[in-house]
Amino acid sequence: AFANSGIVALNNHEFLVLERDEGFYLKDPSKAMKRVYKIDLNQATNLHNVANNNEIKQDSKLGLTINGQTLEQFVLAKGWDGLAALNIHPAPKTLVVDMIKQVGYTHDKMEGMWLIDDSHLGLLNDDDFGLWKNDRGLEQKYLDNNHNRMDRSTLYVVDQLKLGLKK
Repeated sequence: AFANSGIVALNNHEFLVLERDEGFYLKDPSKAMKRVYKIDLNQATNLHNVANNNEIKQDSKLGLTINGQTLEQFVLAKGWDGLAALNIHPAPKTLVVDMIKQVGYTHDKMEGMWLIDDSHLGLLNDDDFGLWKNDRGLEQKYLDNNHNRMDRSTLYVVDQLKLGLKK
């Protein structure tokens, strides 16, 4: 499962979003995913402007519903193509940096983002104080299967980006 664990505004409609799984690159390189995407809300459907009809209702508690399902439930059942068929489009995302390819990001969680300037982005892992709980109790959190590399707070600075900040 993927999580979005951080967001920072570039302007009033573009944002950087952290998208990650909880896998460790050193434990299973084929499954770990840690990326930063740029999204643009101006290119997404404004859900407040979607009119009610037989299928679609604006619910005061749940927001926009389709056949009684929240958007999340609907997408899980029908996929993104199901939304597109109703002319509802999410914000497009563009890859800014793949942290595994760019810096060999070894941690399970990426949760902090620091927008330094148009070409530099700082990213921080969440090391859970270097501990986690499992069936044996509270233990040291390791980045690898051999327990050679302990997890600890690490700040990564990615450079040579073109984030499109307006001066």
